[in-house]
Amino acid sequence: MFAQILFAALFLALAGRLLVPQPLRAKLLPLLRPAR
Repeated sequence: MFAQILFAALFLALAGRLLVPQPLRAKLLPLLRPAR
C-alpha cells in the first residue's frame, strides 16, 4: 500500500510539472518538499 502511495505521489509530481502553471508550482513546491 505504501508503494502505491509513493508511486501516485511520483506520478502527480511528474504530471504537475507539465500541467501546473509556474506561479502556482512555486507556491506548492515548499509544501511538497519539506525543508531540510
